[in-house]
Amino acid sequence: MTENSQGLSHDAIGQIEDCLTKKLHQNSELIKMSSDTQTASQQKDPRSSFEHLLSLAILGDKNAQCALGYMYDDGGCLPVDYDKALYWYEKAAAAGHAHAQFRFSRHYFDGQGICQNYGEAFKWCLKAASQGLAVAQNDLGQFYFEGKGTAQDYRKALHWFQEAGHQGDEIAQACVGWMYQKGLGVEIDYEKALFWNQLSADQGEPYAQSNLAEMLLLGQGTAPDPEKAYIWGSLALMRLPEGSVRGEAEALIKAARDLLGQEQLEKSNMAINNWLPTCINEE
Repeated sequence: MTENSQGLSHDAIGQIEDCLTKKLHQNSELIKMSSDTQTASQQKDPRSSFEHLLSLAILGDKNAQCALGYMYDDGGCLPVDYDKALYWYEKAAAAGHAHAQFRFSRHYFDGQGICQNYGEAFKWCLKAASQGLAVAQNDLGQFYFEGKGTAQDYRKALHWFQEAGHQGDEIAQACVGWMYQKGLGVEIDYEKALFWNQLSADQGEPYAQSNLAEMLLLGQGTAPDPEKAYIWGSLALMRLPEGSVRGEAEALIKAARDLLGQEQLEKSNMAINNWLPTCINEE
């Protein structure tokens, strides 16, 4: 008999499911249970948390259904079971739960536990994004940008990236900055590009930091500032993966460094070492 890290075995989980399902059908008093799923999901005992969520999920509580789907999806308290995760995600998604719609979309996009289907992924992502879920809005922007599951449309991509960006999604903010910087779906507007890249860079997004460094070095939307360009380029380089973008960042850093004196370099390196993203500074 195998157990997960919390000591809850596959057999025990099955027994809980069977037992609780029977109880729900036999005991009408369970219908009066509270739908406080947040409290349930925060319980340390995985068995009691699971029992509570399952009972509510079977009764049609979409919050519990989504939480249960995530428990099967995440594998933190239960063994990973994509079939069961998708079963509960779909129920919650059909009931209008935005996070469940988003997770269901991701599974379709990645082909995780289900046949990959960009059309279905787009459909469910649109539902979640339309409810204001920032991560779904960012994903929807990517669908339109890449033309996956729908026709490519840079204007719609920009719209959804902006919707997510206004909610603080740093990846979406970087995408908006990039589109204004390169004129994708919109006329080039360096001031707007600088604004969005700065928002994202301040949160630690490396691609935005690299794009911001380029704008500061070239004086796009602002006066040239090789010192700040060097700082942002160096910060980007710490997190950028290997590839062409990393090579571009290295070239930017070198070009900016060549324009700085020794005192400026020392000051800049100190700023780099002391830098923290805004999300940490605000804590």
